[in-house]
Amino acid sequence: MPVVKERNENHFCDDETGSAVSRARRTRVVVVQPCQRLSELKRQYVARDISYRITDFFIFCQRYPGLTEKQKKLVQNTWAVIKKDEVGSGMAVMTAYFKKYPDYQRHFTAFMDTPLNELPANKRFQAHCASIITALSNVIDSLHDPGLMEASLIGLAERHKKRGQTEEQFQNLKEVILEVLRQALGRQFTTEVAEAWSKTLDVVFTKIYQVFAS
Repeated sequence: MPVVKERNENHFCDDETGSAVSRARRTRVVVVQPCQRLSELKRQYVARDISYRITDFFIFCQRYPGLTEKQKKLVQNTWAVIKKDEVGSGMAVMTAYFKKYPDYQRHFTAFMDTPLNELPANKRFQAHCASIITALSNVIDSLHDPGLMEASLIGLAERHKKRGQTEEQFQNLKEVILEVLRQALGRQFTTEVAEAWSKTLDVVFTKIYQVFAS
């Protein structure tokens, strides 16, 4: 029988109308052993408008993705700036990623032996970078259709899981994406925009982590 511990933690789900659920309310956060079945956890704990942290990933409330309408618009409007140059934006992400985590480049056989400073001229690298921005665009464009967004993320996660990529690698990628967004958007990356993006990427990567854990 898995060990289940409970602790109090703030919860940050927002309702679909855009009004924040009280952040002062305390909710249970259930920490379990990884061997406990996800289906059992859903039946036991996901009943109301709350999110629970379960080992290294989250199960979100039924009002997933939990972003206000204003936050969705902030993300989509700022993403429009990034996706104008799919290749350039994708290269900014991937070069920053490989610079910070050089060992990860070996997972990309098409350009695994290409020196970092030569990657921008590599057409296969450019193509991969553009595909990353395209994949993110599909997710951002479907923020108002959680079912479609989830389907896109499941397909993306399953492909990368088969290639042997890990949750840790995706978590590190998430942090790099946020930093690239901050640099690319400059003054547009306000505190409000940063919060909207952080919540969006939490939703996106949570679904990816769930697929990796299944």
